[in-house]
Amino acid sequence: MDTNINICDFVNGQNDLKEGVLRFVGDPQNRVIEDPLRIIRAIRFYSTYNFKFEEKTYDAIKKNISTLKKINIDKIKSDIRKMKNYSKERFNQICHNLSIEYLLDM
Repeated sequence: MDTNINICDFVNGQNDLKEGVLRFVGDPQNRVIEDPLRIIRAIRFYSTYNFKFEEKTYDAIKKNISTLKKINIDKIKSDIRKMKNYSKERFNQICHNLSIEYLLDM
C-alpha cells in the first residue's frame, strides 16, 4: 500500500486471487528451492480455496517434491493442521498426483 492506502500490485496478484490461480512470485523453481514448505502451503490453498495451479508453479512443485524430505515433519504437520473447511477430495487428489500420500495420515 502507498501512503494513500492504494494497493500497489506489481505481480498481478489481485487478478490471480480473482481468477483462483496459485502462482509463486518470480521463478517458481527458485521459490520452492528457497523454502520447500511453500509446497505444503500451496497444497493447503489448493485444497481450501479451490484454486488451480499455474502451470510453471505446478511443474516446480512436482519436480521438487522430494525437497519435502528436508523439512522437519512437525512443520509439515503444523501447516496441514491449519487446513480448515478444506476439500478432502482435492487434498487426497493432489497428494496422489504428487505421490505424497504419506501426508494423508498427518
